[in-house]
Amino acid sequence: MKALVSRPVLYFSLAIVLLGGSGWTIYSKFFAPTDKETVAVTASDKEDSAGTRGVDDEQDVTVAAPDADAFLRLAGSTSSDGSDGVFQLATEPALTVNTSSDSDSFVLNNTLPAPLDNGDDTTSFRIGDDEGINALAPPIPEFSLGDITELPPESNLGGNVGPHDFEQASASPVMPMLDDTTGVNSDVTVDLSQPATGFEFPTAAAASGSQLQPLTTLPALDPTGAFGSGEFSSNTLAPAIENTPGTIEMEGEQLPSLSIRKIAPAEVQVNHAAVFTTRIKNIGKITAYGVKITDYVPRGARLESAHPEFIRTPTGAIQWELVALEPGEEASVSMKVTPLTEGEIGSVATVSFATRVSVRTVSTKPQLMIRQTFNKTALIGETVLVNIVVSNPGSGDATGIVVEADIPTELSHVAGNELEYQIGTLRPGQSKQLQLRLLAKTAGLIQNILTVRGKGQIENRSIEPMRIVAPALQVSLRGPAIRYLNRQTTYAVDVVNPGTASARNVQLVAYLPKGLKFVSTDHHGEYDNSEHAVYWKLEELPPQIGDSVQLTAIAIEPGEQKVRLEGTADLGVRAQFEHVVRVQSVPELEFSVKDTADPIELGSDTTYEIKVVNRGTRTATGVQIAVLFPQALKPIQGGGPSDVRIEGQIALFSPLQRLAPGADAVFRVKAKAIAPGDNVIRVQISSDDKTTPVTKEESTRVYSDN
Repeated sequence: MKALVSRPVLYFSLAIVLLGGSGWTIYSKFFAPTDKETVAVTASDKEDSAGTRGVDDEQDVTVAAPDADAFLRLAGSTSSDGSDGVFQLATEPALTVNTSSDSDSFVLNNTLPAPLDNGDDTTSFRIGDDEGINALAPPIPEFSLGDITELPPESNLGGNVGPHDFEQASASPVMPMLDDTTGVNSDVTVDLSQPATGFEFPTAAAASGSQLQPLTTLPALDPTGAFGSGEFSSNTLAPAIENTPGTIEMEGEQLPSLSIRKIAPAEVQVNHAAVFTTRIKNIGKITAYGVKITDYVPRGARLESAHPEFIRTPTGAIQWELVALEPGEEASVSMKVTPLTEGEIGSVATVSFATRVSVRTVSTKPQLMIRQTFNKTALIGETVLVNIVVSNPGSGDATGIVVEADIPTELSHVAGNELEYQIGTLRPGQSKQLQLRLLAKTAGLIQNILTVRGKGQIENRSIEPMRIVAPALQVSLRGPAIRYLNRQTTYAVDVVNPGTASARNVQLVAYLPKGLKFVSTDHHGEYDNSEHAVYWKLEELPPQIGDSVQLTAIAIEPGEQKVRLEGTADLGVRAQFEHVVRVQSVPELEFSVKDTADPIELGSDTTYEIKVVNRGTRTATGVQIAVLFPQALKPIQGGGPSDVRIEGQIALFSPLQRLAPGADAVFRVKAKAIAPGDNVIRVQISSDDKTTPVTKEESTRVYSDN
């Protein structure tokens, strides 16, 4: 019994593992049993660690015909020499196996339940019914769900391309038939010794030679073939069109040519998946760029997966993109669909590509440069010699060259301030030297600008600074702009030489107005009473150096007081400055409060005197006094420079119209003690200048003999 089991199992395994599809041919011709043999096979409902089922229970199973997926999978295997693998079944109609081995068993039947979904991503298409298990088949890189395989680098997939015509292959994509036994996709037991009706699928050589990789699994799609949420985009973009010369191969006439072949099974069954493959080959002699393949899900079919990654167009088509196809290179794209209805199904694939052509020439660029050198420092009246060099550092001839000079106003030339000199042509690397003589007229920091121009909008400019040395003076007065009458103020008198040469014999004068009275100064300054001015002298003031002296004065008259400064030096250097001081006068009121009798007996009187003095420099107006008494003191009468009005516990004086600077005024109020205790009165004063009242208090004690 064991011999019956060992021989077919061993032969069958070796044929599948070592020889692929060719193993079937060898096994069927030399080792297949001639008589029906029935062997017990055990199966288990328990799952092992890999998610497959073991074998425990004995049962007889019958060999079922391989379905379309199994044919496609086995057809993709090739021998080492690249020949087509032939899948051939034994002539016996049934095969039954009985084994107690722990290794995976080869089971062909539809009686076993489907393997549980354990999350493993390596589920592959298996020989037999959809619910069967092919445990003996070796792992070969065929179509599998979820088994994502890296794309080979020679596939040239990805990138965006432009539209282009393509060349249709001359041969019709008719798939070759198997040599001996034609596969029939069926769910029932068949007699394998009898030939079945035709069923065509891609040859093993074609499958192995293509660039197809395991299909990308898609989410469930609409049965009509429309795309759902599962959309894939290419991660590889086509290279951008270059804006530089291409390779030598791109020059001249460019004629790429593509052949396209679309392959599909001759017959498929409803609810059984089938693979549609489109092969593109560059049969031309130059590279085709941006190859784009567009295909549609056949009407009446559902898309299961596609390879490689694709994008969905607005029309619902599936689109693959290849970066480039070299001459003789071939690429393949595939989609796996499941027919949903009977009838003829199919789709039309379109291919577009772009051609690149290049040409080159030599572009020269003439350039102009101008450079000037001279002594950057010059005295007034000196001649400045400017050395000019004009050159062409470019790669082409510069023609129509003209040098222009715009002379600053601080310099002069005998021909005027706008000069022009024509050079003509300068060859690459050639230069020309010029000289320009200028006269320094005015002191200051200037810029000498030279411009060179040529044909073809060639232009260059040279800007160089120049200092014409001469002394200069700047004077200023720093101090407050507003002062009050009779207040003393100190001012800073500044003198600066912003020139480029020393200022000699500098004299500085400050002319004071009548409203300011001279008090003191420093740096050996002298006051001239007749001129009402202060004088300072400096033998030399270097360039960019400043000095400062102090002047103290007091404001004696209100109004605007103007201080005028004047600075002079040799070579006619002169500077002036004016500073205005606004002198203001303000009233300043002071007052005091005292009682004539303190303490006082209950029922007796006391008088309060309020004295107001204007300590300011301006007359105070609207001076008003108000006295507030407590309940223990009752105001009875009052007097002063203005009328008084008594209302309850308040004595209010009418506003005093004027109170001159230094003048004073006395206001009196008499009050009667009506309750014993310590009492405090409050006196408030306000004026037109100070509307917020100022308050002072005075305390008076009232006692009783009783």
